[in-house]
Amino acid sequence: MMNTVLSLKRTLGLCSLALAGLIGAKAVMANSPNGGVQSCDLAAVRAAQITGVPQSVLLAIARVESGRTISGTYGPWPWTINQSGTGAWFSTGAEAVAHVTRALNEGETNIDIGCFQINYRWHGAEFADVATMFDPDENALYAAYYLQKHFARTADWAGAIGAYHSRREDAAAAYVKKVTALIGDSLPNARVLSLTAAQPPAPRDNRFPLLRSGPGRMPGSLVSTQSTPSVTSLLR
Repeated sequence: MMNTVLSLKRTLGLCSLALAGLIGAKAVMANSPNGGVQSCDLAAVRAAQITGVPQSVLLAIARVESGRTISGTYGPWPWTINQSGTGAWFSTGAEAVAHVTRALNEGETNIDIGCFQINYRWHGAEFADVATMFDPDENALYAAYYLQKHFARTADWAGAIGAYHSRREDAAAAYVKKVTALIGDSLPNARVLSLTAAQPPAPRDNRFPLLRSGPGRMPGSLVSTQSTPSVTSLLR
């Protein structure tokens, strides 16, 4: 387990360098097995640049939420769902969209979607359609704005990471441990994790009205408070 964590830490530490030369390759990568993993990472990097959320936080969260191993490469997978606690990966975006569309037509809305496992029940209305919700860039940007909103409230990245997953203290604490185990010493360090209220991320244009300042409409975070998705099932 320790070797796996160290390996993941090294992977995260090298991501920004490796991804710099891949920004223009999104369409090609989306059609290859490892391309799905890279598309989530690229989307995380772009979302970090737009919102000011630490790149390392987004890269780690994506791995906790939708990580899988393909051809020896471990990373987040964009065509991932978690339906009422049962996780599944799909080979293509079309397959994932078709599955979720069928589930929605049958009345099921407790579905976590994409790289950052955004819950349809609480956040689906903020996207144009299911396909847009699966899009790595849209998925990552929404997750980043949601983290930014929580950071503005907590002034602490650990607090924001926990709130991203759940408002239940025990679930949030367990989630923070999973995410910070991947971040390690390389990103963001203890000093950054304890930023004060006087040092919030710089304000950015927010394309999601739900995430503007003021009272929120949903009772929980990116996942349903009625059923906590099983990360374990996705990481087997």
